[in-house]
Amino acid sequence: MIRLKLMGNNMGLFDGFRKERLVKMAHKLFYQGRYSEALDCYDQIIEIDSNHAEVWYGKGAVLENLKMYEEALGCYDKAIDLDPNYGNAWEGKAIVLFELGWPDEAFKCFDKALAVDPTIPSFWFNKGLAFANLDRFNEALGCYDKALELDPNYGEAWNNKGAVFRRLDEYDKALKCFDKKLIINPKDSVAWYNKGFALGKLGKFQEEIKSYDKALKIDPYFSSAWNNKGDALNKLGHYQEALECFDKAIEINNGYGYAWNNKGDVLNKLGHYQEALECFDKAIEINNGYGYAWFNKGLSLAGLGSYKEAIECFDKAIEIDPDDVETWCNKGDVLKKLEKYQEALKCFDKALELKPDFEPALKAKKEILRKRFN
Repeated sequence: MIRLKLMGNNMGLFDGFRKERLVKMAHKLFYQGRYSEALDCYDQIIEIDSNHAEVWYGKGAVLENLKMYEEALGCYDKAIDLDPNYGNAWEGKAIVLFELGWPDEAFKCFDKALAVDPTIPSFWFNKGLAFANLDRFNEALGCYDKALELDPNYGEAWNNKGAVFRRLDEYDKALKCFDKKLIINPKDSVAWYNKGFALGKLGKFQEEIKSYDKALKIDPYFSSAWNNKGDALNKLGHYQEALECFDKAIEINNGYGYAWNNKGDVLNKLGHYQEALECFDKAIEINNGYGYAWFNKGLSLAGLGSYKEAIECFDKAIEIDPDDVETWCNKGDVLKKLEKYQEALKCFDKALELKPDFEPALKAKKEILRKRFN
């Protein structure tokens, strides 16, 4: 969800003590996240005087945070009717239009806000976030750069710029952005997590783990950090430590399918196939379309000698992702064990069609052909 830069201190003065008190109370409740109570205050103010754009804007911001987007849109429109040059109201309208699935109209409103005042960093930031959510990454980067040109200490812009580079697989650039965010706020657990993710993609697993440790020191209940730390430890072959991390992630969030799958992956490597199978079943129960869990379940079943059931799992994984080389190859391996060589060759050929230099498929295919001609 696009996050609105909340209403600042630009609300006009109201005649009468009661209106002033209600305005201050509405602000306070808003920033405390007590949105229903804030909404009640704004309604009382509007009953007293309905001709202040700032109050309609404030009510719209509350409704937006309550995800009542159509109602918020009506409030932002009312604020704009009262003050057509109210940039924050145009920005708020843009955000709720985007949330309602009308991106073209949203961008027109962002442009209206920027026409009112192109020096407000949040206008550029939220426009960039909308572009990023549409995978229009170059345009998103342009907006984040503009926001950072206006405010070099805009931490969320650095973080989101890094996230775009992450989506583009440009991890060195992403890392620099996350480091900038951490200079501004070294107690941001999400920034430490994002830095760890980028380091992992660069193969720097020890540094990755240190970043997750930083995140977990700030937020011990950060389940994704526990999961990713476990994944890094798994890659380093530290299986028991990895299992402890996955267990911690699952303890925090029992519905965390990735953590269940990753725990099962480690158990597979340790040869504990039955325990692994239970983990994959849990991951699939959470998300039946989780192809990698079906693949791993197939590995567990193959390890237990249940080859027919393993093939069924590989077929399910292929149905979800027909371009996964390892699934085709492992299906071929199981068929080879069952001496169904012709079917196995078709699987290896498919794997090699997807990745011509995939060594396991090349080797397995040669073994079958050697047997057939000897």
